[in-house]
Amino acid sequence: EDQSDSEDDHAHHHIDLVHHRIASEQPSPTLSSFPIADSEASNTARSPHLSPQSPPVNHYLSHRVQYRVTNVLDMETWLNRDETKTLDKWRLENRGQLNKQTVESHEEHLRLVSEMSKGIELFNQKPLKGIYYLLEKGCLQMENGGVVKFLSQAEGLSKSAIGQLLGSGDPLAAKIREEYTKSIDLSSMLFDDALRYFLSGFTLPGEAQMIDRIMESFSKQYHVCHPDSQASTDSLHILAYSCIMLNTDAHHPQIKRRMTKKDFAKNLNCISKEVPIKDVHAIYDRIT
Repeated sequence: EDQSDSEDDHAHHHIDLVHHRIASEQPSPTLSSFPIADSEASNTARSPHLSPQSPPVNHYLSHRVQYRVTNVLDMETWLNRDETKTLDKWRLENRGQLNKQTVESHEEHLRLVSEMSKGIELFNQKPLKGIYYLLEKGCLQMENGGVVKFLSQAEGLSKSAIGQLLGSGDPLAAKIREEYTKSIDLSSMLFDDALRYFLSGFTLPGEAQMIDRIMESFSKQYHVCHPDSQASTDSLHILAYSCIMLNTDAHHPQIKRRMTKKDFAKNLNCISKEVPIKDVHAIYDRIT
């Protein structure tokens, strides 16, 4: 038991060292050569959730309103043809077929499309406020993975903003981070390949604490997807953080002395009983 406590202390000490190095000695990790995501690019087909062609904005509207809109006079087809049309033009085209319900449904649809555009703009500036705004306006729902689909598929989102949201300590952000991570299948992947794939949908923030939260979620999901792995979630957490540190060390132009394979393995001595040295060396070679 004393030996186990000593190993836990060693592991926590290692995490503290990683935090200190990333926060103070090294520049913020760009991860561009990992390769992961372009820092300011909008969501593209590299997202692990993304289909080849993203659906239109109104795909993300709340199901209740979307159902009402798409079942009245084929308004969905009309809107997709030209969403700039005014209500008066729509009334003229559908003269004699209108009633109060169809008009209200159309007005509500246009309102939500407008609110969605405003929400995306706000999200790119202040991610958490953007999510709260879209939830309040009825454009998104937490149920049925609504926010996760929005983060994974909505066009125009900043990948940096997605990373800031997923790394936030806010309770709502923590719930979103958990749902987002659980939605990604990491099975049948090597550890560093899974990490690349996981990070392809957003840009990792530079703050050490945010990185730590995201790596913790990733490690738990990797463990779930690899039930036969001998490594615990804590060991995978340390390994994931070390991979980020190694990638920064190996590829950032401002760093003069590069971490050697021996240095990398030494940093991971605390998990050597669960992660074989040959696997550590292989990860080093693939990242560098």
